[in-house]
Amino acid sequence: MYHEIEKKIARNRLLPKAIKDLTINRNNSYILDIENVRTTYLWAFQYLQENNFRLTRELTQKDIYFTIDEWTKIHRQTFDAKDPRQLKILYLCGPLPSNDFEIFREHGILGRNVYALESREKEFNNAIEDLNSKNYFINIIHEELSKFLKTNNIKFDLIYYDACGSFCTGKPDTLNPIIEILTEERLSDISALITNFSEVKESNEFHSGLIASYYLGRYNDLPSSFWDLNADPAILAFEPENLKKIVKDNFEIFYSDFISRFISDSARYLIPNSRAISFNHLEAEILDRIKMNAKISRAFKDYEITVDNSDDDYLSSIIRQIDDWDLNPGGYPLYTFLKNIPKLTNEKSFFDRFNNIKINNKALKDLIPTISILNALIEGHQDTINHDFLKTIYGSWFDNAGGVFCDVPLPNLAINSYLGKYGRPNHINTIKSDRISYKAKENRMFTDYFLLDNCSEFYNHFPVIKQGLHFFSDIRNQILIRSMIDRIGRYDWASTSHPYRGSALAGFYEIPIAKSYEIPDRDYIN
Repeated sequence: MYHEIEKKIARNRLLPKAIKDLTINRNNSYILDIENVRTTYLWAFQYLQENNFRLTRELTQKDIYFTIDEWTKIHRQTFDAKDPRQLKILYLCGPLPSNDFEIFREHGILGRNVYALESREKEFNNAIEDLNSKNYFINIIHEELSKFLKTNNIKFDLIYYDACGSFCTGKPDTLNPIIEILTEERLSDISALITNFSEVKESNEFHSGLIASYYLGRYNDLPSSFWDLNADPAILAFEPENLKKIVKDNFEIFYSDFISRFISDSARYLIPNSRAISFNHLEAEILDRIKMNAKISRAFKDYEITVDNSDDDYLSSIIRQIDDWDLNPGGYPLYTFLKNIPKLTNEKSFFDRFNNIKINNKALKDLIPTISILNALIEGHQDTINHDFLKTIYGSWFDNAGGVFCDVPLPNLAINSYLGKYGRPNHINTIKSDRISYKAKENRMFTDYFLLDNCSEFYNHFPVIKQGLHFFSDIRNQILIRSMIDRIGRYDWASTSHPYRGSALAGFYEIPIAKSYEIPDRDYIN
């Protein structure tokens, strides 16, 4: 399998692309491209001034340009060039590490910056022989990927995870390494993550339930071919078994999309927001812990509904007994995913894995209800955060009531920005990313190339909570921050679980760059 032509095609397409995106094409790899942010910022001020908004009347052109010019001076795009010899790379090498290393070497990567892992003793010994036979010297290590990530603090520019198994299986465990890469923060500020998973062999019963759980309540981010099935996602949100049957009958389509979307969700939202809220000092600044605990105490539990037919308004009485995340599953997409896994897979072991994943010694399962409620604050959860933070959230934007720009800035924009400042997300650059599939012998493989950006010029510029009200008292800071959120939100715009959904300043094509950049379709090589 290590010499198959299809695998070679995939390798030769994605590895050089990743190296070039991180080096010679690096200037075009930033989600927050200087010119695009500047264009959005200046357009917003032009729009406000043309409509005679009071807050902009006393600002001169010099005042307006000052803020964007100061931000531009410290943008990585102005100084962050990288040579291939500087890149650090981690990959699973198998018995023939030279296959991948020769591509790295051809593109200027130094052997001393390459880390190759092989956990199986026989394959490791074969790998040493392979390297010796060609006089190649790299950092080859006899270790499992998850253990290596936990015991080393190296940040890598490129991680190539060729899993040799289907996604989210237990033997080998193909999910945990992805989680460890993200929880241990092993990716550099702009990085490439390449994953390769095989199709699901034998029964797809478990995976059909898992994937159906993920898509419950989702709309725009369903696979494009879903809309040919004459099914209504609004109805399926409350008919999980029917959705599971649709997934099972169209398994490859859903499986292919699930791989890309769940990894993207984990990188930009699930792991970083959980990390942020796991910090005790941040939790104290944000939450009314007593009221939040009262809400999350009902998480993942079934509860009995009392029906009083003698009550003329008994339907309202029933609805009041149901938590909002059950009435509105699309408003809490990752909580909905996790809650429905045991029901739709008929096993609890995968759900329990989220209890075993720890961030700052707190279980991911216990953090997800909190970040889900914060993300859906607009649904009536304002009482779960402390008064000072609530003032900061609603004091961030002058147009909270709407009627100015394309989208009304709901609380999720400010909340996820504050959590992102501490959680350090990795956003997927959907323009640069790539998805392919190929058949190798008897197995269909699904390979994803994620170009990830931690958008540090946004999160480093965003204020700490205690300075938020003062920072946003200057409308120039508001418009600069909103311009950056607008740009981040346009990458994978359709996602129900995008932390910056509803972030557009300009409507589609109101200016040329006001458009969405969706996850690319998967290219089937054979």
